[in-house]
Amino acid sequence: MRKSLTLSCIFAMLSFMTLNAQMTLKVGPEAGIGLSKFIGKFDGEKIEDQKLGLGFKAGVILDLGINDMISIQPGVFFNRITQNLDGETQITVNDQVAFHSKTEGSQNINAVSVPVGVQFGFGSESKFFIGIGPQFDYFLTAKVKGTTTDLLNPDNAPVKTDEKVEWTDDDVRFNISGMVNAGYMMSNGLFIRASYAHGLTNFIKEGDSDNKINLTQIGVSIGYLFGGK
Repeated sequence: MRKSLTLSCIFAMLSFMTLNAQMTLKVGPEAGIGLSKFIGKFDGEKIEDQKLGLGFKAGVILDLGINDMISIQPGVFFNRITQNLDGETQITVNDQVAFHSKTEGSQNINAVSVPVGVQFGFGSESKFFIGIGPQFDYFLTAKVKGTTTDLLNPDNAPVKTDEKVEWTDDDVRFNISGMVNAGYMMSNGLFIRASYAHGLTNFIKEGDSDNKINLTQIGVSIGYLFGGK
């Protein structure tokens, strides 16, 4: 029994040493632009005419190589998520237009984003890669800025908005997404990446399948990894 236990411990130690010898650790910056949009339904009806908002992200990634093909890649980013608010609002009463306005503006959300990807590389020195995993977003602050024009009464002065969003207990500030990415890395560590994250969190706190808002994010970024070959 003692001999068998000793042999098992030796085997486990040798396996760990072999894995550790194959593992590599790299770290580096990554930054890029992002397009985001909130999509969903109200009373079962799909929200239409939602436009993409332009934002950006910048941060640091860690690449833990398991072997020549597979690595675990967490990152921490400052993420500017922009909700495009451009559109028109029209209210009809007794078949007559009672209110008609046009809004041009955006809501800028400052968030911390933490993607954790399992990456698969194809190649020897330079390589193509794909990855999949979760992404976690936490909203820090938000600001709404825009102009609303009364289209029924064009002589009225446009109403301008420039105010910080005050979070309440009814606001959902933590988001979980399913994330996929793909790109190309050169032998010197420079890489370019495209990513897509589809939100799984419903931003309507008491919502259901017919009343939901989810966040989608598309990004293109460049980065550089320092560390072991």
